Amino acid sequence: MPRGTQHLKSFFLTLRQLPGQVWVVFLLHMLDSFAYFAISTNLTIYLTTNFEVDDVTAGVYYGVWGALLVFFGIPTGFLIDRLGIKKSLIVGAVFNSLARTIFALSDSLPIALAALFLGTTIGSGFFISVLHVAVNRYTETEKSHSSVAFALLYTFMNIGAIGAMLGTDLALEVTLFFEGYRLLFVVGAAASIISLVIAVLYKDKERGTANLMEEGPLTLRQCAGVFCEREFWRLISINVFCIGVRSMFRHWETLLPKWLTRVYPGVHYGTVLALNPILIIPSTPIVGTLTQNIKYVYWILVFGTLVSALSPLPPWLWITPSLTPIILSICIFTILGEASYSPKLGQITLERSPPGKKGIYSGLIPIPYFAGNIFSGLFSGWLLDSYCPELEGSSGDLSSGMNNSTLDFDYDPMRAYECSKVWGWIMLTAVTSPILLAVFYKLLNPKETMTEQYHRFRESELDEYDDHSQ
Repeated sequence: MPRGTQHLKSFFLTLRQLPGQVWVVFLLHMLDSFAYFAISTNLTIYLTTNFEVDDVTAGVYYGVWGALLVFFGIPTGFLIDRLGIKKSLIVGAVFNSLARTIFALSDSLPIALAALFLGTTIGSGFFISVLHVAVNRYTETEKSHSSVAFALLYTFMNIGAIGAMLGTDLALEVTLFFEGYRLLFVVGAAASIISLVIAVLYKDKERGTANLMEEGPLTLRQCAGVFCEREFWRLISINVFCIGVRSMFRHWETLLPKWLTRVYPGVHYGTVLALNPILIIPSTPIVGTLTQNIKYVYWILVFGTLVSALSPLPPWLWITPSLTPIILSICIFTILGEASYSPKLGQITLERSPPGKKGIYSGLIPIPYFAGNIFSGLFSGWLLDSYCPELEGSSGDLSSGMNNSTLDFDYDPMRAYECSKVWGWIMLTAVTSPILLAVFYKLLNPKETMTEQYHRFRESELDEYDDHSQ
């Protein structure tokens, strides 16, 4: 049987063997992803269009929001280990439903920002962390299942993203009780409410906090002890080194929508952005299946970050009135880069987290992105303001001209040349990630992780018990 057919057969066999709870987690992640990306991909352009916020300030608001998402993931990671999966899902869904509804309906900038900065960040802190912990827990007995499950989790997230991005173009053209971005945000709030209903009805196969931990709830002293563990600092370092390349996700959301509407006026920017999740859906399971038996997961991470970092080359060097350079960049970033490294980064973090501490590790490991998100938002705003500012006299009304699918717009080659410089800066910052990961390979990859030591110790204890009982 050809190797490709064997991999495909293995993939579908794994799908049949995944527990039912995992599929519920996939559905919840898809709904939450729609609500999240509806806001994240349109936040800066919404603030500029509806509240007349300048590029730099809008970027700062986005950066603060991203930083708070990381910040609130720290205490929620600790609480997840104590509450268990079901209660954590409900708490997160309640916060998300209320906050996203207020954000969608508010005409006041302070109220909208308060809901964004406080409600959605706490809700996502619970919701996203516990989804990853749940997938790890339900598949930890089979590593091949774990690899495919994390790839599928990433895939379902992108299904939600596609709906949000294509929904952006649709929302800007139709009126259904609400119009424009507000219509999209209301639908996102409704998705959060549906997630809350599913979370309430969700039945975990085990009750209490023991379903997440093998040795009971963590004490504060044990949580503090995490900072003394070498594995924790190795994982922190890996995530610090990935800040450069992961900031590209922030640039897709904060910079690319405005960049597209300014270089290619009238373009359906939601459709262009949707290319990334559309391509990642088939790419991630395929890459996950092809790499599920590869022991050198770390080098897959290095390869993926390198390709992703170099993906801005086409729009930086190729100045043309067509969308070909940016489409090519998205294809390279997605198929060869993101599909390789992004699921592996989450897999490495959870597989190398010690048993009983996966929730707190999931909350603490993203700490570096606290500063990274603020920098990315500010940097995106500065790049737009410096190289691709909004032209004077522009109304900022994106709904006009959005119905031109043939790209018959006013293209200015000199303006396009100036705007293309932003991609050179983005590539320069992103390429630091694969370089640092490769240089410090030996320090970040011990021969035996804490999790492996733990399982070896437990196996030796069981063997010793069996010997005594005999």
